[in-house]
Amino acid sequence: MRHNWGWSTLLVIASLGVGTVAWSGHMLLLPVALGFPVFWSLSRTRSTVTLVSAAYFLSASRGLPQGVATFYAADIWPGLLLWLAASASFVAVHALLWTKDAGRRPTRWPRS
Repeated sequence: MRHNWGWSTLLVIASLGVGTVAWSGHMLLLPVALGFPVFWSLSRTRSTVTLVSAAYFLSASRGLPQGVATFYAADIWPGLLLWLAASASFVAVHALLWTKDAGRRPTRWPRS
């Protein structure tokens, strides 16, 4: 079976865009975040799901490192570590819940 890198790349880029636009600070754009479950369910492999989830979360929470540094009056490194740890847990949950059975994916996503 040959992996379709074009489709995976498109899903990752779209997920990155959805995370950036939906969590830009404009409340009327928040419904754009509903695109993430769609991209998650359209992913054909677990590695694609991992990249889609990471792109979405890292772009959606891009302000976390600076926010931590400002709140604690500290260096940026604690914020970066928190950002990466939070991202890893988000990605792990979504990667573990993904299944090859396309018929079961819509019922599995709300559990995360």
